[in-house]
Amino acid sequence: MKKLFFFFSILSFLNFVSLGQQSSKNDLTVEELKGKVKTLKEYVYEAIKENDVEKKSKLEKSNIISYNVNGFYTEYSSYDSNSKLINKRVYFYDNQNNLVEKKTFIKDEKLYEKSVYSYDDKKKLIEEKIYNSEGKLDRTIKYDYNNKGLLAAQSVYNYGYSAEESITKNEFEYDSKGNLIVDKYYYKGELDNKVVYKYNNKNLCIKEITYDADNKIISEIKNSYDNKSRLNKIVKYGRNNILLDEETRKYDNYNNMIEAKNNYVHLNMKYEYDKKGNWIKQIFYENNALREIIEREIEYYD
Repeated sequence: MKKLFFFFSILSFLNFVSLGQQSSKNDLTVEELKGKVKTLKEYVYEAIKENDVEKKSKLEKSNIISYNVNGFYTEYSSYDSNSKLINKRVYFYDNQNNLVEKKTFIKDEKLYEKSVYSYDDKKKLIEEKIYNSEGKLDRTIKYDYNNKGLLAAQSVYNYGYSAEESITKNEFEYDSKGNLIVDKYYYKGELDNKVVYKYNNKNLCIKEITYDADNKIISEIKNSYDNKSRLNKIVKYGRNNILLDEETRKYDNYNNMIEAKNNYVHLNMKYEYDKKGNWIKQIFYENNALREIIEREIEYYD
């Protein structure tokens, strides 16, 4: 069963902020995993209820993720319901924990793509070259920074076109606190859209406004937070301030989402945790119907 995961451009916003800050956070921190995780095996099952008891049914898919001692991915493999490989990503690092190469394989362990990363003397990512399965350069992503070390521009060159032409480009602007406040997106040299972000006194994004090339509002998103700075309400408006959707969220004491609902879907999640505080079982409901049970097996270095 395919989960409905929902909801608005707050995720793209967070991705851009992560790029802009060039954070030193490792993958465990980004995923909010506690302790020194070595491997994480995740199994997603269809779920049924018998005599009011929630039970696993058919395996839908699974993931096996390995981390090095510094908390970065070394391998991420996904499998189908028959435990056959869908894809696998293998990560390689230098002695300063910079990701220098990533290989992506598809079924039968066939190489699909390889990415090679380059850094400047300040450990800032400046270039990513992506090669296809035949070893030919497919596209290049270049990163430029401002005088504060924040990401100022990201340009993508697709070699189906001219190698000298930036097919897409994002330009970023920040406030004095380093918060991303403007993201301009260009396609083939022409401005396509612009997103403006506004923050509260805790540096939490409270508004996201998207403009078209003529500076007319396409959409507006307003975010609210609870007393623990967790996103608990998202309201989206379209052109002419028309209300499109409203989402609310609730969390447990471990800061995992236990409820999310908007105009179309109502999701509920229940968890079981290990001694480190990582969830090892999630029971997932959609519109009050039991849908999935996800189980995790976590191995730690310590």
